[in-house]
Amino acid sequence: MLLKIIVEILVLWLIFSLFMWLLVGRGRGVMGGIQYAPKQVQKRVVECGLTTEENIRNQTVCAGLLLVLIDIIVPFLMIYFINGGRSWWEFVWQWCVLIMGQELYDWLAVDLYWVCYTDWWLIPEAQDLNYLWRDPKIYLKKYIKMYIIVIPVLALILGSLCYGISLLMP
Repeated sequence: MLLKIIVEILVLWLIFSLFMWLLVGRGRGVMGGIQYAPKQVQKRVVECGLTTEENIRNQTVCAGLLLVLIDIIVPFLMIYFINGGRSWWEFVWQWCVLIMGQELYDWLAVDLYWVCYTDWWLIPEAQDLNYLWRDPKIYLKKYIKMYIIVIPVLALILGSLCYGISLLMP
């Protein structure tokens, strides 16, 4: 079971990488992911004419919906069909571990490495605001809260929801 979970976390990493490519790849660059920047940075890029508030709103909705669908459907398929989860507890603990694994990748690879330590996410018109989102301490605080509070609660909610769905399946 441990090996299955590790492989599934790696699959989630690949899916999350594809998600990031959809956001910022294909020539879209930093503006494709600007909805994840602090509000002050978003305001600055709008003032500089790099994007519009409507575009940021649309990106937030589209990216949010896609990510939520991925974070609900993929773990459910893994837990139910691959791991054979049938009890409430199996859904909850596996959901918790899978999402923690996915968030570890988001924290280490995306936020700490890609955002904080590469020049890829630099916006010349907003470099004076880098302290708001390119400081590793910001992400450490965010992920400590996420691991202790958000992910376990989310696992309880989504694991319970998917357990309920699994009861409707043959």
